Amino acid sequence: MSESTAANILVAEDNIDMANLIAGLLTTEGYSVTIADNGDDALRLIREDKPDLIILDVIMPAQSGVERAGLEVCRQARTFSNTPIIMLSALGSDEDQVAGLDAGADDYVPKLTNPGSFGVLLRKINRLLQPYDVQNSLSCGNVEINTTSLSVLIDGRKVPFPQLQLKTLVFLAENRGRTVSKDELSGHLHNTPYDGSSKALNIGIGRLRKTLAENSATIEIITETGKGYRLI
Repeated sequence: MSESTAANILVAEDNIDMANLIAGLLTTEGYSVTIADNGDDALRLIREDKPDLIILDVIMPAQSGVERAGLEVCRQARTFSNTPIIMLSALGSDEDQVAGLDAGADDYVPKLTNPGSFGVLLRKINRLLQPYDVQNSLSCGNVEINTTSLSVLIDGRKVPFPQLQLKTLVFLAENRGRTVSKDELSGHLHNTPYDGSSKALNIGIGRLRKTLAENSATIEIITETGKGYRLI
Protein backbone atom coordinates (compact mmCIF):
# COMPACT_ATOMS: atom_id res chain seq x y z
CA MET A 1 0.00 0.00 0.00
CA SER A 2 1.56 3.30 -1.05
CA GLU A 3 1.52 6.38 1.14
CA SER A 4 -0.79 8.09 -1.36
CA THR A 5 -3.38 5.29 -1.17
CA ALA A 6 -5.87 5.28 1.69
CA ALA A 7 -6.00 2.02 3.62
CA ASN A 8 -9.18 0.08 2.89
CA ILE A 9 -11.00 -1.13 6.02
CA LEU A 10 -13.79 -3.69 5.95
CA VAL A 11 -16.41 -3.12 8.66
CA ALA A 12 -18.39 -6.35 9.15
CA GLU A 13 -21.31 -5.34 11.38
CA ASP A 14 -25.01 -6.28 11.15
CA ASN A 15 -26.23 -3.20 13.05
CA ILE A 16 -26.39 -0.74 10.16
CA ASP A 17 -26.45 2.30 12.46
CA MET A 18 -23.28 1.12 14.21
CA ALA A 19 -21.67 0.21 10.87
CA ASN A 20 -22.43 3.65 9.43
CA LEU A 21 -21.14 5.34 12.59
CA ILE A 22 -17.83 3.50 12.40
CA ALA A 23 -17.57 4.04 8.64
CA GLY A 24 -18.25 7.76 9.00
CA LEU A 25 -15.66 8.19 11.75
CA LEU A 26 -13.04 6.25 9.82
CA THR A 27 -13.75 8.16 6.61
CA THR A 28 -13.07 11.45 8.41
CA GLU A 29 -9.69 9.97 9.39
CA GLY A 30 -8.87 9.38 5.72
CA TYR A 31 -9.63 5.67 5.46
CA SER A 32 -11.62 3.99 2.67
CA VAL A 33 -14.41 1.85 4.16
CA THR A 34 -16.51 -1.06 2.91
CA ILE A 35 -19.43 -2.48 4.93
CA ALA A 36 -20.69 -6.08 5.15
CA ASP A 37 -23.79 -6.87 7.23
CA ASN A 38 -23.41 -10.66 7.45
CA GLY A 39 -20.68 -13.28 7.68
CA ASP A 40 -21.05 -14.68 4.19
CA ASP A 41 -20.62 -11.26 2.55
CA ALA A 42 -17.71 -10.50 4.88
CA LEU A 43 -15.82 -13.61 3.78
CA ARG A 44 -16.53 -12.84 0.12
CA LEU A 45 -15.21 -9.29 0.48
CA ILE A 46 -12.11 -10.48 2.36
CA ARG A 47 -11.33 -12.81 -0.56
CA GLU A 48 -12.23 -10.44 -3.39
CA ASP A 49 -11.32 -6.96 -2.09
CA LYS A 50 -8.36 -7.94 0.12
CA PRO A 51 -8.87 -5.12 2.65
CA ASP A 52 -5.92 -3.77 4.64
CA LEU A 53 -7.74 -4.28 7.96
CA ILE A 54 -11.00 -5.89 9.13
CA ILE A 55 -13.29 -4.79 11.96
CA LEU A 56 -15.45 -7.80 12.73
CA ASP A 57 -18.53 -8.00 14.97
CA VAL A 58 -18.45 -11.13 17.15
CA ILE A 59 -22.23 -11.75 17.10
CA MET A 60 -22.86 -10.78 13.49
CA PRO A 61 -25.17 -13.32 11.79
CA ALA A 62 -24.38 -15.25 8.65
CA GLN A 63 -26.86 -15.88 5.86
CA SER A 64 -26.72 -19.53 6.93
CA GLY A 65 -27.97 -18.58 10.39
CA VAL A 66 -24.81 -19.44 12.39
CA GLU A 67 -24.77 -17.76 15.79
CA ARG A 68 -21.72 -15.65 16.75
CA ALA A 69 -20.72 -15.91 13.09
CA GLY A 70 -17.99 -13.31 13.57
CA LEU A 71 -15.82 -15.92 15.29
CA GLU A 72 -16.38 -18.38 12.46
CA VAL A 73 -15.61 -15.70 9.86
CA CYS A 74 -12.36 -14.99 11.70
CA ARG A 75 -11.41 -18.67 11.77
CA GLN A 76 -12.17 -19.13 8.08
CA ALA A 77 -10.41 -15.90 7.08
CA ARG A 78 -7.26 -17.11 8.81
CA THR A 79 -7.09 -20.08 6.43
CA PHE A 80 -6.35 -17.75 3.51
CA SER A 81 -5.59 -14.26 4.84
CA ASN A 82 -3.18 -12.64 7.31
CA THR A 83 -5.02 -9.32 7.20
CA PRO A 84 -5.18 -7.70 10.67
CA ILE A 85 -8.54 -8.36 12.37
CA ILE A 86 -10.04 -6.38 15.26
CA MET A 87 -13.00 -8.08 16.94
CA LEU A 88 -15.85 -5.80 18.03
CA SER A 89 -18.38 -6.88 20.65
CA ALA A 90 -20.86 -5.46 23.13
CA LEU A 91 -20.35 -8.44 25.46
CA GLY A 92 -16.98 -7.32 26.81
CA SER A 93 -16.25 -10.39 28.97
CA ASP A 94 -12.79 -11.93 29.32
CA GLU A 95 -14.17 -15.14 27.83
CA ASP A 96 -15.41 -13.24 24.78
CA GLN A 97 -12.03 -11.58 24.33
CA VAL A 98 -10.21 -14.90 24.64
CA ALA A 99 -12.59 -16.51 22.13
CA GLY A 100 -11.84 -13.77 19.60
CA LEU A 101 -8.08 -14.04 20.05
CA ASP A 102 -8.23 -17.83 19.86
CA ALA A 103 -10.17 -17.55 16.59
CA GLY A 104 -7.24 -15.62 15.11
CA ALA A 105 -8.04 -11.96 15.81
CA ASP A 106 -5.16 -9.54 16.34
CA ASP A 107 -7.00 -7.36 18.84
CA TYR A 108 -10.36 -6.76 20.51
CA VAL A 109 -12.40 -3.70 21.49
CA PRO A 110 -15.89 -3.21 22.96
CA LYS A 111 -18.52 -1.66 20.70
CA LEU A 112 -18.42 2.12 20.52
CA THR A 113 -20.44 3.55 23.41
CA ASN A 114 -18.70 6.92 23.87
CA PRO A 115 -16.20 9.18 22.06
CA GLY A 116 -13.32 7.70 24.07
CA SER A 117 -14.02 4.20 22.79
CA PHE A 118 -13.56 5.36 19.20
CA GLY A 119 -10.20 6.79 20.18
CA VAL A 120 -9.20 3.35 21.47
CA LEU A 121 -10.33 1.73 18.22
CA LEU A 122 -8.47 4.29 16.13
CA ARG A 123 -5.23 3.76 18.06
CA LYS A 124 -5.47 0.02 17.53
CA ILE A 125 -6.12 0.50 13.80
CA ASN A 126 -3.16 2.86 13.42
CA ARG A 127 -0.91 0.46 15.34
CA LEU A 128 -1.83 -2.53 13.17
CA LEU A 129 -1.41 -0.55 9.96
CA GLN A 130 1.80 1.27 10.83
CA PRO A 131 4.91 0.25 8.86
CA TYR A 132 7.80 -1.45 10.62
CA ASP A 133 10.72 0.80 11.55
CA VAL A 134 13.45 -1.81 12.01
CA GLN A 135 16.37 -3.22 10.06
CA ASN A 136 15.46 -4.97 6.82
CA SER A 137 16.47 -8.50 7.80
CA LEU A 138 16.69 -10.44 11.06
CA SER A 139 18.06 -13.98 11.32
CA CYS A 140 17.53 -16.28 14.30
CA GLY A 141 18.39 -19.96 13.95
CA ASN A 142 16.65 -21.25 10.83
CA VAL A 143 14.25 -18.29 10.83
CA GLU A 144 14.84 -15.28 8.56
CA ILE A 145 12.55 -12.26 8.86
CA ASN A 146 12.39 -9.70 6.06
CA THR A 147 10.79 -6.61 7.56
CA THR A 148 10.54 -4.84 4.21
CA SER A 149 8.41 -7.48 2.50
CA LEU A 150 6.91 -8.53 5.87
CA SER A 151 7.78 -12.16 5.16
CA VAL A 152 9.26 -14.99 7.20
CA LEU A 153 11.35 -17.88 5.89
CA ILE A 154 11.88 -21.03 7.96
CA ASP A 155 14.48 -23.34 6.44
CA GLY A 156 14.09 -21.26 3.28
CA ARG A 157 10.34 -21.87 3.06
CA LYS A 158 7.94 -18.92 3.25
CA VAL A 159 5.60 -19.21 6.25
CA PRO A 160 2.60 -16.89 6.67
CA PHE A 161 2.25 -15.11 10.04
CA PRO A 162 -0.70 -12.95 11.15
CA GLN A 163 0.51 -9.38 11.59
CA LEU A 164 0.41 -9.28 15.39
CA GLN A 165 2.42 -12.53 15.58
CA LEU A 166 4.89 -11.11 13.08
CA LYS A 167 5.26 -7.88 15.04
CA THR A 168 5.79 -9.87 18.25
CA LEU A 169 8.39 -12.08 16.56
CA VAL A 170 10.27 -9.08 15.16
CA PHE A 171 10.39 -7.36 18.58
CA LEU A 172 11.60 -10.51 20.35
CA ALA A 173 14.14 -11.18 17.58
CA GLU A 174 15.49 -7.64 17.88
CA ASN A 175 15.98 -8.33 21.59
CA ARG A 176 17.10 -11.94 21.27
CA GLY A 177 18.71 -13.26 24.45
CA ARG A 178 17.26 -10.48 26.59
CA THR A 179 14.13 -10.86 28.71
CA VAL A 180 11.46 -8.52 27.35
CA SER A 181 9.07 -7.47 30.10
CA LYS A 182 5.31 -7.69 29.65
CA ASP A 183 5.15 -3.89 29.99
CA GLU A 184 7.64 -3.50 27.12
CA LEU A 185 5.85 -5.98 24.88
CA SER A 186 2.39 -4.58 25.62
CA GLY A 187 3.66 -1.07 24.98
CA HIS A 188 5.16 -2.12 21.64
CA LEU A 189 2.10 -4.08 20.49
CA HIS A 190 -0.78 -2.14 22.02
CA ASN A 191 0.68 1.25 23.04
CA THR A 192 -0.45 0.57 26.61
CA PRO A 193 1.35 -0.89 29.66
CA TYR A 194 0.49 -4.41 30.78
CA ASP A 195 -2.40 -4.18 33.25
CA GLY A 196 -1.60 -7.41 35.07
CA SER A 197 -4.87 -9.15 34.24
CA SER A 198 -5.21 -9.19 30.44
CA LYS A 199 -4.80 -12.62 28.85
CA ALA A 200 -4.04 -11.17 25.42
CA LEU A 201 -0.23 -11.31 25.77
CA ASN A 202 -0.17 -14.93 26.95
CA ILE A 203 -2.59 -15.98 24.20
CA GLY A 204 -0.55 -14.15 21.56
CA ILE A 205 2.71 -15.72 22.73
CA GLY A 206 1.05 -19.14 22.80
CA ARG A 207 -0.17 -18.74 19.22
CA LEU A 208 3.28 -17.57 18.07
CA ARG A 209 4.94 -20.55 19.75
CA LYS A 210 2.49 -22.88 18.02
CA THR A 211 3.19 -21.36 14.58
CA LEU A 212 6.95 -21.65 15.13
CA ALA A 213 6.70 -25.25 16.38
CA GLU A 214 4.39 -26.35 13.56
CA ASN A 215 6.96 -25.12 11.06
CA SER A 216 10.01 -26.67 12.78
CA ALA A 217 11.64 -23.39 13.81
CA THR A 218 14.83 -23.87 15.83
CA ILE A 219 14.16 -20.84 18.02
CA GLU A 220 12.14 -20.91 21.23
CA ILE A 221 10.28 -18.36 23.34
CA ILE A 222 10.95 -18.82 27.06
CA THR A 223 8.62 -17.46 29.73
CA GLU A 224 10.56 -15.89 32.60
CA THR A 225 8.09 -16.13 35.48
CA GLY A 226 7.26 -12.72 36.87
CA LYS A 227 9.52 -11.02 34.33
CA GLY A 228 8.49 -11.56 30.70
CA TYR A 229 9.63 -13.44 27.59
CA ARG A 230 12.99 -14.27 26.06
CA LEU A 231 13.77 -15.55 22.56
CA ILE A 232 16.57 -18.09 22.41
